[in-house]
This record gives sequence, structure tokens and C-alpha cells, in this order.
Amino acid sequence: MIQLRDPFCTAKALLALFFLIGAFSKVCAIDYYVNPTTGNDGNAGTMGSPWQTVSKILDVLPEVVTTQYRVFLAPGTYTSTGAHGTPSNVLSLDRRMRREGGTIDVSCYFIGTGPSFVGDAAPGEVVLDFGSTPLVLINGGTWYFQYVQVGDRSYGNSQQGFEVYGTDSLVRLRDVRIRTGSLSGSGIIASRGAAVQLYGTIEINEDLHEIELASSFAAITASYNGSVKYRDPGGSLSIGNGTLSALYYGTIELGCDTARITSWNRQSNCLAINDSGRIDLHGTTTTLKAQHVDNTLIGLEDDGHILAEGADIILKTISGAPGRVIMPKASDFMGGTLQVDGPRGALFSTSSDSAIVCAVSGVVETVVADTSGYCYLLANQAPGSTTEMRNGKIDIQISASLKSEPLVIESLSKSHDGNVSLSWNDVSLSYTVEYNTNVQDGAWGAVGGVWPSMENSWSNTASPGASRMFYRVKEN
Repeated sequence: MIQLRDPFCTAKALLALFFLIGAFSKVCAIDYYVNPTTGNDGNAGTMGSPWQTVSKILDVLPEVVTTQYRVFLAPGTYTSTGAHGTPSNVLSLDRRMRREGGTIDVSCYFIGTGPSFVGDAAPGEVVLDFGSTPLVLINGGTWYFQYVQVGDRSYGNSQQGFEVYGTDSLVRLRDVRIRTGSLSGSGIIASRGAAVQLYGTIEINEDLHEIELASSFAAITASYNGSVKYRDPGGSLSIGNGTLSALYYGTIELGCDTARITSWNRQSNCLAINDSGRIDLHGTTTTLKAQHVDNTLIGLEDDGHILAEGADIILKTISGAPGRVIMPKASDFMGGTLQVDGPRGALFSTSSDSAIVCAVSGVVETVVADTSGYCYLLANQAPGSTTEMRNGKIDIQISASLKSEPLVIESLSKSHDGNVSLSWNDVSLSYTVEYNTNVQDGAWGAVGGVWPSMENSWSNTASPGASRMFYRVKEN
């Protein structure tokens, strides 16, 4: 019944048979094999006599697991769990796992393999598609899923992939593809203190970045102190229609090599953070694209936080609307470089004590700071317009290192109760600031006025004789 896959473990067992009974569970994993086509749950579960369903392992696992188990899955589509200690259409996993000395990882693996259990499964070769929701429900224990696909978008209603709950739940996913569909559901959700760790290539509806498909939304969600964290700096994440959503003290950390997130759903954010949630993008090249004109690339509110130190964030825009970064209600976005790429520019809006501090390269159409909101942009060109209201504050610094073209600031707007400041770090350049009460062509300077040439910085804290003024800066 027990088959040792690891040659080292087999040799050790043969040479130290006397100690095997007392020490085996601390040294070697216990392996079982499943084949959905040729297997039978009445078999021994060996490579030559495999089981048929994935839940048969639950008949073997003790209530308190003290060693490592591995379940190797042959290619095919698993349409039923087998209903061993779990419903036939939901793989429900819950075990206490306790290490009793030694260094072995006390856990249970589900590993997709190639034909005849040789090699790792290719993407889409091993599919767990039980026809219900969630497909995998975890309420305790440490569980690994490697080289498998979960779901096939064949479920007619809203479906979720992995649901993980509880402080004693840890799930590790490596090279996993998820294809579920819903209007607002999740491919992965970690909640109530649960932890999900990601490795390798994680794909969630990865085939939909440029294809709109109804009811295909699938997010990664961390809520109520749950966490989803990449533990592989060389990994990659691809979400074809969905979002990263952190709320109620949930945390999502990337730190992988690349992430690509596209959202097709109306009024859905690529990054959605609220109610004290946090997303950490550190060191990750992150590409965001909102395919609907009502979508927002990045949206934070109610004490939401984004940490982006060392991250390169590419804001892909569409022709119908600017790429929006919206931050109301005491939220903050700190660090990183944003690159605006597409037919439209970006729009930044902060309000109600929110703040954004970042570098931005490319066209910025609009910057708004309202109700004590703050926006600091280190930019390679000035925004098309800026608006400050109710103690909002905007600081724009033009960086020569980011500048791709000679500086020409077409216009800056300023409301009477706000401040405007502009600075650039290349002291060898000088600029002329013009102002006016409107933005009609040919009216600059003639109707308004001209400040003297300025070097390095310019600021104005009071409108020169008008309740609302417009400004532009031109390189001398």
C-alpha cells in the first residue's frame, strides 16, 4: 500500500530497516497515486494500482497528521472528488497537522504528473473540475497543489476556486491554473487569518486579457486578516479578468517577477483596496489594464494601502477614458514608478486625507487633490491640468532623469482656496510661467500676465487678482 517514490528514502529504508518502524514517518513522504481513467478506489493506491478519485486520500489521512503525504495525479479531468469524507462536488480539506520532531514538512501534496506518472503535468493536463463552488474548500491543515488546473469554466453559475479559512490553514500553490467564472467571485480567497503562498506561474483566466467573456471574473482576495503572498521572486501572475482585492486587514504581497491584471467587469478595479487592506507590489513589474470605460486601474478607500517600493507599474489605457488612480478616505499609495501607456493619459485623484507619492512617466491628463488630499508626482512632463480644493495639495517635480521630451507644460489649474507648486530638478533649465483667467488660445500673457524666468522651482500660494486662474510653463 505504501510506495516510496524518493530513491534516497528507499535506500535508507533498506539499510536501516531496524529503525524504520520508529523513524519512517519523520524521514520519508508517504506516496499515493490516482488515475481518473484506469484507477479504482478499491485499489492499493500504488503506481501500478492507482486510485480513481482525489478524495480517497481522506480515508487514509489520520485526524492528526504527523508526516508528509503526496498524492500524484495522472492526466485527465477529475469530475468528482469521489465523496470520501467530502461532498462529491467540493474537495473539502480539514486536518490537524503537527510536527513531532525532525525537519519533515507535515502536509499533504496534490501533484499533477505526466502520462504514467512521469514528469510534471503540462498546463491543462490535470484538471480538477467537480461542477460546484467552491471547487476546493480548506478549513485547517497545510496543503500543496502543484501542476494542476482548477475549474474549466463549465459551471453555469458563479464559481470560486480555492477558499481558505482559519488561522491554522496554509495552502501553497505552485504552477497552478485556475479557470472559474462569476460576476464578482474569487479564484483564490484567504480569510479569517488563513494564508496562501504562491510559487512559479499562477494563472487565473489567463486566456482572457484581450477577450471579453461574460461571467468570467475571478479575483485574488484577502480579507479579515487573511494573506496571499508570493514566495518566489522569479514567479509570474496572470489574471485575465479580475482584480487583486484586499479588505478588512487582508494582505496581498507580490514580490514576484511580473504580474499582469486585466479587468473587463464594469466598475471593477484592477487593484481594489479598502477597509484597512494592504497590497504590496515591491519589486514586481505590474501591468494593469481596465477594459471598460467605467473601470478604475487602482482604487483605494477607507484606510487602504499600497506599498510599491521598487515596483514598475504599467498603466495600460484605452481610448474611451483615462487610466484612473482614485484614492478617497484616508488611503495611501507609496513608492514605485508608474508608466502610462496607451491612447489616453492617467488621472490621479486624492481626497479626504489620502496621499499618493510616486514617480510617473508618460501623459498625465488630470491631477485632483480635494479635502486635504495630497499628491506628489515625480514626473517626466507636467500634467494637463491640476485642481486643488478644500486644502488639497499637489506637488509636481519634473525630473530630468524621467524626461523623454523637452518640458512644455500646457496648463495647470488652481482653485482659489488651494495651492499650486511646481519644481524640476535640472537647474540648468529655466522656464517662463504664464497665467490667465481662461485657457483660450492666444490669451496667455496678454489677458493675464507673465512671471519672470525661473530656475529650478516655482510656486504660487495666492491667485493674482482672480478667484480661479490657469497657468502654463514653457521652457525658455
